[in-house]
Amino acid sequence: MKDALAGTPFWLRGDRTGVWATAPVAGALMALWLCALLGFPTPLAVLASLVGAGGYTALVAWAERRYERLILLDLTVLETRFERITDLRAERASRLVAASELHGHRAPVDA
Repeated sequence: MKDALAGTPFWLRGDRTGVWATAPVAGALMALWLCALLGFPTPLAVLASLVGAGGYTALVAWAERRYERLILLDLTVLETRFERITDLRAERASRLVAASELHGHRAPVDA
């Protein structure tokens, strides 16, 4: 989380290793499956697998970046709302005066 707040791109952070380990392989396998389904020749299938590996990884990167931006936007809106609530409570608290602080208005004590 500290890396994200510092502005480090998510692909350089350690918490994304699972995504980066599987995305290229998944993209290459999907491209090979599609090539086999369409009956492409082997050299074209190899090139397609390389393009699939890079393309799927880029798609995952784009989706992750977009997700992080949306989450950051949601958190910013929530933080602004909580700051308003806190400000209103501080305002109300400054207007309240404890009864013990009222000096000139003491009730008479019966002895």
